[in-house]
Amino acid sequence: MPSRNHIMADPEGVRNGGRHFEGDLAARITQIRSALLASLASNEQPDAYDDEAGTAFNKVYDPARKDMLTLLESLEAAFRQAYEQIDATALNLAKVEDFNIVSATALANAVQKAR
Repeated sequence: MPSRNHIMADPEGVRNGGRHFEGDLAARITQIRSALLASLASNEQPDAYDDEAGTAFNKVYDPARKDMLTLLESLEAAFRQAYEQIDATALNLAKVEDFNIVSATALANAVQKAR
């Protein structure tokens, strides 16, 4: 029966799970942002906003447009950063595991020599 007095981590599983942030989510946000930019560009009509109604519209639209694009950029960066941190955690877990194996082997050898 396995001991319940241990901690176990799967560095490769952590790394693979984190790839969804970098690959799937960040890439999807990039696609959404690109599609939005293309749609906005194709619908821009600078001459249509020269009147009072256009000016009033732009007072609301321009900041909202900028905020939405900034939000999408921030989300993409956040997902990429999350993956980098998850990947770093996985690397650290692997290093700790390697250190523990070396330490346990050295301890086992020392115990064996002491007998």
